[in-house]
Formats: sequence, C-alpha cells, structure tokens
Amino acid sequence: MIPIFKYARLLIIVLIIAAAAVLFKANFIVKKVDVIKAVSMPLKETVFGVGYVGAEVISDVAAQVSGKIERTPLAEGAEVKSGEVLVIIDAAEFNNALDSAKVNLQKAEAQLESIKTNISLIGENMAIARSNMEKSAAVMEFNRKETARYKSLLDSNQIAPKIYDEKQMAYTVSAGENSNASVALKILAIEKEKQAVSEKLAASDIENAKISIKQAALKCEYSSIRAPFDGVIVKRFAEEGMVINSGSPVMRVVKKGSYWVSSYIDISQMQNIRAGLSAEIILNRQPGAKYIGKVYRIEQEGDKITEELKVDILFDSNIQNLYLDEKAEVHIETSGRTALAIPSSCVAAAADGRKGVFTLEGSKTVFKKIEFGIMDRSGFIEVVNGLAGGESIVRFDEMHKLRENETVAVKKEGL
Repeated sequence: MIPIFKYARLLIIVLIIAAAAVLFKANFIVKKVDVIKAVSMPLKETVFGVGYVGAEVISDVAAQVSGKIERTPLAEGAEVKSGEVLVIIDAAEFNNALDSAKVNLQKAEAQLESIKTNISLIGENMAIARSNMEKSAAVMEFNRKETARYKSLLDSNQIAPKIYDEKQMAYTVSAGENSNASVALKILAIEKEKQAVSEKLAASDIENAKISIKQAALKCEYSSIRAPFDGVIVKRFAEEGMVINSGSPVMRVVKKGSYWVSSYIDISQMQNIRAGLSAEIILNRQPGAKYIGKVYRIEQEGDKITEELKVDILFDSNIQNLYLDEKAEVHIETSGRTALAIPSSCVAAAADGRKGVFTLEGSKTVFKKIEFGIMDRSGFIEVVNGLAGGESIVRFDEMHKLRENETVAVKKEGL
C-alpha cells in the first residue's frame, strides 16, 4: 500500500503546478487592443432628463344637454377637425320642444294682432262716443238756456205752463243723452286699458316663445357634440346607448401640435437651459426613433426632495400615435463647439483615481492624465488639456484591467 502522506505530497505538487499555470497565463498572455488618434470635431453638450408625454392643450369635451347617446362615430386615436361631430345625442325631445315653441309663437303673434285690431276698433268707437258726448253737451247747454229763458217768460205770464214744461223736458232728455255718452266713453276707455294690458301680455308671450325657440334650437344644436379644435381623440368616456347628463365628459381631445414631454432635470444642470433650446426626444416604446423638439417652458419652483425642475419639451412637428403619460427621455443641447476629442470608451482611471488615457509607446502602455470637457451624445468627450493630438491612444474592452507599462498587441488602428 502507498502511504497516505504520499497522496498529500502529490496533491500539493498538482496545486503548485496549477497555480504556476495561472500566473504564467496572467503574466504572459498579451492583451489585444485598438489604437486611435484624437481628432478635432464638432461636439454638442447635452443635459439628460426623463419624463412623460403630455400636452399643453387637453380638453375634456362635455355634453351641454342631457339625453341618450345615439351615435359615437369616432374612436380613440382618430384625428378630428375643429367643429367635427364627436357624439350625437338623441334630439327627438328637443325637436318636439322646438316645434311646440314655434306653434306657441304663432298663437301669441295671432293673439297680439287680434288685440291690436280690438284696440283700433275701440279707438274708433271712442272717437264716435266723444263726438256724441260733445254734441249732446251742446244740445244740453242750449236746452238749459232755453229752459231758463222760458222760465222768465212763464213767470211774467207771457207763455203757458205747457210750453215751459216742454222746454224743461227737452233739457232733461238732452242731459240724459249727454250722461249716457259720457258713460259710454268711460266704458270704452276702460276697455282700451284692458286691451293695452292684454297687448303687453301678448307681447311678453311672443318674447317668451322666441326665447323658448332659441333654447330649443340650442339644445338641438348641442345634441351634436363637436370638436373644439383640430386634434386627436385620446379617450372616450361615453358609448352608444348611454344616458348622460349635461356637463358629463364624452371625449378627451388633445390639440394638434401641442404634445410635449414634461421632463425632470437636476437643478444643478439647469444653469444653461433656456426656452428655445433644441432637444432630442426618445420614446420608451420606440428606442430606435429620435424626435426633435424645443424647450418650451421651465417651471420656476423645484421639488424639495428630488431637487429637480420640470422642463416641458414641445415636439417640433405633429407626431402620430402618441400616448399621454408614456415614458420618454430627452437630451437638451445646451452648448456646442469644435474641439479635440476622443471616444469616451478610451477614458481610464489610474490607481490613484486620476482620469486619463493610455497611450502606446512601442508596445508599452503609458498613462497620461487628461482634463476633459463636454461629452457629446455620440460617445466622444472633449480633451481640454493633456493631449497635443497625434498620440496613439489605447482602447480596450476592459479598460479597468489595463496597467501602465503593460505590453499589448495592436488589433486594429483607427475608429
């Protein structure tokens, strides 16, 4: 039998050989790197923000009359023109009310015309009664004077009592006729006043009927609910067959061209952001599509907890099939210039935390501290200080594993 200590010694030897192999591989396998040159190029500094799609003008179109919905011809996502019909409410009741109001107007107008005719006839009769009263008054006055004269003659025995009695009777008759004419005139005047009151009531009835016609006509008009502006239907609140009340929303419409992204940006990055700056918008559901917009509005009060400000980015053009509250990211261009730049993938960090790049001298890596400037969204970063241009700069997939004075092999030159 082989003693057990021989197995232990054999195992130790195997472990030593394996460790030596690992060390050999780590020290003698040469990393293959790319080499590029710093180039002068236009760079754009951008500020990043995340937000949600919204709109400047959103209208919940509401019914102005109560009733049963007869038809809803348009669905969500449909584009509409200003004044286009969105919902139709059953207008039978309103049409009946309109017809009834028109009939009432005709009746009131006929009644007024009849009253005016009566007033005209009463006026004519009053003229006749006034003339009769004036004539009877003249006859009465004449008979009064004659009666007085005949009384003197009777007292002086110049006439017989019978003649005086006849004159006195004539006076009494004429006085009665005058009184009757006066009463007739007063009765006609009272009737005229009554007709004048009836005339005012009839005129009022006409105005009320006209108001009823306008109200009924408006209800007929309001039974067709229309779009307030050119836009897109984003939500339907009502369906055919539903009974709705006045004031109930039926459709939500977003005004055409008013879509924006409300983005939240750290206050520390707001110093160069202003209205009118260009921005790139990427919708969460369309990561490959890029839309252009402009900074439209900046809120002046930040969030105390997140220390962010809301910035509204308005789309430059009318974008189809946008959804309210869908997530999006924005990249606002705050400044730009032409400068010496390298890919940001070349940036490395030294053991002491310094930022820089590895250049290649022969086959050895040399670390150079660099002062960097703005970073472009294309992946390039400005070199402010530390490179003159023309140096061979190392790019490796795992930059954190490169070391200074390390031997490397060039796999590819250029971008």
